[in-house]
Amino acid sequence: MKNLDADIFMDDDVLRKTFENYGKITSAILMRDEQKRLRGFGFVCFERAEDATKATIEMNGKMIGSKPLYVALVCLSSSKSDLNMLALFRLSRRRSARSSSSSTRLRHRPLSN
Repeated sequence: MKNLDADIFMDDDVLRKTFENYGKITSAILMRDEQKRLRGFGFVCFERAEDATKATIEMNGKMIGSKPLYVALVCLSSSKSDLNMLALFRLSRRRSARSSSSSTRLRHRPLSN
């Protein structure tokens, strides 16, 4: 989900409690930057796909704090745990940020004759 209000979603437990009425949650995590500030999105993984679908339908567009939530389904590989997938996601975001900043520097270097 995205468009999370930082005044409401201060930690992963708040995210978990917001969605726990829809079924058994295997993990709930808010994405943060290097300074531990909320990046505005997070993930909730349910044990059953039916529970995730119900939560998506009922929570998408719901006002939580000052913002409407945007909730969508994400399919994860069944061969990996959802927490491992989130760790891989974080790692890939860091790598892409590094590579894009270094490629930007390379493009702007003056050519030598």
